[in-house]
Amino acid sequence: MSIAKLVPTSIVGTEHASALLEVAFLMSAVDGHLADEELATFGELVARVRGREPTKEEIGTLLEGFVFSAHTVGVPERVREVAKTLPTELRAPAFTVAVALSMVDNDASEHEDELVGILAEALGLETRVNELSAAARVASGT
Repeated sequence: MSIAKLVPTSIVGTEHASALLEVAFLMSAVDGHLADEELATFGELVARVRGREPTKEEIGTLLEGFVFSAHTVGVPERVREVAKTLPTELRAPAFTVAVALSMVDNDASEHEDELVGILAEALGLETRVNELSAAARVASGT
C-alpha cells in the first residue's frame, strides 16, 4: 500500500492539504534529517493533495516554509499549532500519514516517538495510537 493512498481525496485543493503535509513533514524531519525515501514519499503526498505532480522547486519552497515555521516556534509547538487547524474527519488520516512517513526510512528515533505522543494528543487521538500506528506500519511497508 502506498502512503499517499491514506490521504482522503476530499482534501485535494483544500486549505487543509498544507496542514496535513506540514504535520507529515515535521514528524519525518524531527530527527534532524529527511532521508531520500522520506523525501520521495513526501513528493507523492504533495502530488496526492494537489492532484498533480509537483516540481522540485514547488517541493523545495514548501519544505523551506515548513522548516522556517518549525524553527520559529520549535517542532513540538508547531505540530500543536498545525494540528488544531485540521477538521475532525482529517485528524486520523493526518496522524497515520505522518507516522507512516516517519517510518519509511526504517530509522526510528526517540524524537519521532516523542512527537507521535504530542501529535496524538494535539489531534485528540490518544486512544487510537496503536490502531493508527499499525495502519501506518502497513502503509509504509515496515
